[in-house]
Amino acid sequence: MFGNKQPRDTASCPVCRREFQIPSDGISGLPHHFIIQQVQELNNLLESSCDVHRDKHVVFYCCECNENICVSYFFDNHRIHTTVEIRQAADNFQLRIDDDVEQILSALSSVREQSEQTKHVAAEVRSKVEDVKKRVVATGEIVKRAVDDQINDVLMKLESVTSESD
Repeated sequence: MFGNKQPRDTASCPVCRREFQIPSDGISGLPHHFIIQQVQELNNLLESSCDVHRDKHVVFYCCECNENICVSYFFDNHRIHTTVEIRQAADNFQLRIDDDVEQILSALSSVREQSEQTKHVAAEVRSKVEDVKKRVVATGEIVKRAVDDQINDVLMKLESVTSESD
């Protein structure tokens, strides 16, 4: 994915697809990120030496031991194990990484969609709360007027009773 990129080249993030510039110390200078780390390990796998014989070039990947192995280590210890050529292993890892990226992007899209739905529901709730507040205030005003009217009626009756008795 980034194997042919040089420092200061631009690349696209496999997660968010934003463009970024390869740091001056190459892809190893990127912040640690699971997917980027997998790509780096894949890149290193293609250019690495045997996990046991550091002076020999890796040729196979032992699927059972999860080791990069040279031809002599294959014949010495891994003949009966399931092995694949290193390029095929790299391609398989790349497919798994691509699948993981796709799943992550799909999950991210789903989370964004749910977030938008949540924002919409929250806006509806706020709107309904404002409507209820307005009704409460309006009902309170009606109740206040009714109480004031009753108070005025009682005061008028009292006034009328006291003026009749004078």
